[in-house]
Amino acid sequence: MAVVIWLAAAFLLGVIEACTTALVSVWLALGAVAAAIAAGIGIETTGQTVVFLVVSLILLLCTAPICKHFRQTQKIPTNADMLIGKIGVIIEDTDPILGKGEVKVCGQTWSVQVRGGKNIKAGTKVKVEDIAGAHLVVSEIDSAELKESEDN
Repeated sequence: MAVVIWLAAAFLLGVIEACTTALVSVWLALGAVAAAIAAGIGIETTGQTVVFLVVSLILLLCTAPICKHFRQTQKIPTNADMLIGKIGVIIEDTDPILGKGEVKVCGQTWSVQVRGGKNIKAGTKVKVEDIAGAHLVVSEIDSAELKESEDN
């Protein structure tokens, strides 16, 4: 009976793994298979549990760094990255709740997200902080910051 329980656990963990892309339960599923084998050769419940934990831990420790290497995504720079740090002008009032607002930077019009989720009126100068998808993430600048950027 223990073999069936461990195989059912392995199957369930395999289904969970198939539903994710994060490699969260593959090691546990393989540990459950090892525990099922241990149950099949007559090892008692405590031993099966130890086999499950040890095999899962060893697999996790040995393969996690390899999997992490393949999962790492690199940010691919684009020409839009040149806009970070630039000063722009809000040309359409922003509304974070409705997802509205546009900014003009270097002659280009972009959808905008305001850092801190504030509303900013058209005509306000802002600094580009980041890019999130097809939106420029901006923050409102004060007059001292504006003077400093104009001096550079």
